[in-house]
Amino acid sequence: MLARPPQIHPDIMSPTNSSLLFNTLSDSIPAGKWQRERLTSGLKKEETGSAPPMLLPPGHHLVYFPLARPNSKLCPDGTDPYHTPHNTPFTRRMWAGGSISGFQRSRLFLDCRKALCHERIVDVNVRGSPGSEKIFVEVLREYVAEDEFDALYDSEAKMLRPRTEDSGVEEGSRLTERRTLVFMRELSDEDRKANLAQAQRVVKCKYLSLSLPTAYPSIFRNSPSFENPFYLSISSSFLSLTYLYHQLSVFPAPFRSPP
Repeated sequence: MLARPPQIHPDIMSPTNSSLLFNTLSDSIPAGKWQRERLTSGLKKEETGSAPPMLLPPGHHLVYFPLARPNSKLCPDGTDPYHTPHNTPFTRRMWAGGSISGFQRSRLFLDCRKALCHERIVDVNVRGSPGSEKIFVEVLREYVAEDEFDALYDSEAKMLRPRTEDSGVEEGSRLTERRTLVFMRELSDEDRKANLAQAQRVVKCKYLSLSLPTAYPSIFRNSPSFENPFYLSISSSFLSLTYLYHQLSVFPAPFRSPP
C-alpha cells in the first residue's frame, strides 16, 4: 500500500461551497459576525473584483477537493478503494483518528483560483492477536494553492518537498490533514447480535455541544438524532456538500439492526 502513487484532487476555490456549508450548519453552529462579513466580502469579489478574498475557514476544506471517481470504481460500500487493503478479508472500515494543522497560515483563499489536494499513504501497520488483527492505515492530505504545488512538488519522489528559503513559499503555509483508518474483518451474525445487545456508549465532545433552536417543535428536539427530521436534513445537506455518500452514512439502519 505504501507503494501506491499519490492521488491529486484539484478544485476551484469558489466561495459558494463555503457559503453553503455556513448555511447548512448555521442553525446549530451560528457563524460569528466576522465570518459572515468576510464571507459576504468574498462573494462580492466575484462581482466587483474589489473586496479582499476570504481565507478558507477552519474545517471548510471538507467541502472542496471531492473524489472524482465513478461509482463503478468505488468499494461496495461507496468508499475510496485507494485506502483499502486489496484482496484481503479486511473489508470493514472505520475512522480511528486524525489531526489538522496549518489553518492559521494557510494560503488557501476563496478567490476562485485553482488549488490541489495531494493525498498519499504514509504508514500501514497491523495490530492485534492472530485472528483478531486490525490494519491501521495513515493517510496524509496536503492542501495547497496551484502555484505552491508547482514550486514544491518533487516529480521523482512524488511528494511535496519541505520548504526552503529558495522555494518562494512561506514556512508553515501548508494546510495538512492526517487521517487514520482501521480495517477489520467482517463480523459474523453472532458477533453483530452480541454487539447490539451491549449497552450503547455515549461519546461526548468537550469542544462543542450542538442543540436545536428552541423555536423548533419539541418533537424535533426530543427525538433521537438518527430519527430527528432536523438532524436528518442537516446530515443530508452535509453529506451532499462533502461527497461522503457512502453506505454507512446513507443507510445506517442495516448497521444498527440485527441481520
